[in-house]
Amino acid sequence: MGQQEALGIKDLIKLSNEQIDTVTTEVRRAASKKQQGGEPSDVTSLVLELMLDNSACRKRLNDYTEGLLVQTAHKMESFKAAYETSKQGKKETKGGGSFFTPRRF
Repeated sequence: MGQQEALGIKDLIKLSNEQIDTVTTEVRRAASKKQQGGEPSDVTSLVLELMLDNSACRKRLNDYTEGLLVQTAHKMESFKAAYETSKQGKKETKGGGSFFTPRRF
């Protein structure tokens, strides 16, 4: 976990997607072995299909998560910039004059 602490959001999501791809590859490999070894059971086929669907859903969830976190980070940066500008304005006018009120989330 020590290496992951220094990674950003996009790096972590990329790492997650790579691990999901690894699992997907292993599931497909297992599915092909089952097909070569004879007729796979319905339960085995369903489990393998479910695992592939789960992998696809997790990657889609990663994409949505990245989009939300990036938007949130941009909004937070603009909020901080506006707040810092407001703080500097208060210092210059000695006693206010700025009517900026930070929004609460």
